[in-house]
Amino acid sequence: MCYQKLMPRSGARANSSSAQDLQKGDERMERKPILMPPSLIRRVDALAAKASQEERRTVSFAEIVRRALEAYDPAAVEEEEDAALEALAEALIGSNQETIAYLDEVERKLDETHAQLEKHKHGLERQGR
Repeated sequence: MCYQKLMPRSGARANSSSAQDLQKGDERMERKPILMPPSLIRRVDALAAKASQEERRTVSFAEIVRRALEAYDPAAVEEEEDAALEALAEALIGSNQETIAYLDEVERKLDETHAQLEKHKHGLERQGR
């Protein structure tokens, strides 16, 4: 891999606030070619164009990538997934509890019906039918 150290020339302004923030900490920028599918490149280009319009300054492809990296938090993604799974599990448990309660009621009614049928059957036997 080829990395090329990049620093703005004296007097050259950084292209973005993130670039300025990086340089305040005296962290040098390095060029890193990345392979991306064309559809993803188009999405990043579109985001850069939109940000450029909204911010009324040029926002580069690299700036969009830096912003995405700054915003990405794997722990937050995991927490969201955990929360979704927990909500799903709670819904499933609730649904199962409702189903069990319903089946208990059906079983109780069946027991009552069977008892009534047995009572009716014994009454018919006594009458000789």
